[in-house]
This record gives sequence, C-alpha cells and structure tokens, in this order.
Amino acid sequence: MSEIKAVVSDLDGTLVDTFEANFLAYRSVFAARGFTLSRDMYRKVFGLRIDELLKGLGMSADAGLVADIRRSKAQCYPNFFEALRPNQVLIAFLRAFRAQGGRTALASTASRANVENVMRHIGVSELFDFVIAGEDVKNGKPHPECYNVACARLRVDPDEVLVFEDTAIGIEAARRAGMKAVKIGEAFYGA
Repeated sequence: MSEIKAVVSDLDGTLVDTFEANFLAYRSVFAARGFTLSRDMYRKVFGLRIDELLKGLGMSADAGLVADIRRSKAQCYPNFFEALRPNQVLIAFLRAFRAQGGRTALASTASRANVENVMRHIGVSELFDFVIAGEDVKNGKPHPECYNVACARLRVDPDEVLVFEDTAIGIEAARRAGMKAVKIGEAFYGA
C-alpha cells in the first residue's frame, strides 16, 4: 500500500453541504422564468453540471439558456450562503494533514466563481494548494478528468492520493482515476 501524499476534496456535499443554498438559488432563478422547482425535483439532479441538471428537469439544455441560468444563479447564490453547512470534521482533517506537510487540492465541476465564493464564505481558501473548477475540465463526473488533472498538478501517483466525495458518481470518478476514496455522509456534519 502506498503512502498517502495528497488529499483531494470535492466541494458540494463533501467539504460543505451546499444543497439548501443551491436549491434556494435555483428555485429563485427558475421561479423568475415561470418554473416551479421542488426540493424533491432538485434532489434528483443535485451535483450535476448545469446542462445535465436542465436535462434532468426535462428542460432544454440550449447553450443560451444554460448561459442565462448559470449567470443568474451565480448572481443570486451568495444571497443564500447562510444555508451553507461546512464539514468541520473534514476541514479539521485537512488542516492537520497540511500541518504535517501533506498537499491538498479541491476538485469540483462547479464554476470557479461559485467555488471561490463558497470557500471564502466558510473560510477555507488557504487549505488548498490549488482548485480545479468546472472551467478547467471538459467532462463532468463520473469521468475522472478532474481527478487526473489534480493528480498531475500535485505531481503524485494516483495511488498516493486520497479523495473525499459524497456521491456515487464522484466515487466512481476517483476510482477511474486510480485513487482511493472516502464517502462523506450526513454523519460528518454532526449535530
């Protein structure tokens, strides 16, 4: 078994529970366009890239609509940041790992603006050597691209990386990249 030299974390649902903040932002954006988004509907598409999210909701993934929704959601998303729940257990682990000389990266397919805004809001920007965001990759998870890019930038072998993820598609992306993964569940958020 190889020594773990680097840790890569996903953002949404892993480093921070963003479900409620994302839901409220999307609900607001969709309501302005005459579409009612329920929590149950959103739960089925949570974590997908915007084009896949729209398809999953039975909407057009037309490039113009995708750009409009992305822009509108990015503008209103910070209004709902009080609903964010940071994963204090994972944050403490990452701080300890870095203090011992470990390297860390964040790999998300969310937009860089959203990732950086959330990280700033919860006070974890300094925890990562770098961030891979949606603009840095062509393929969403379960494709391993974001983890392959992180591994290359960390300059470590895949079997020296531990990934933290919250979804089956994220775990699959890490597995396809040849990395070990820990699944984050509700218990990590404590009481």
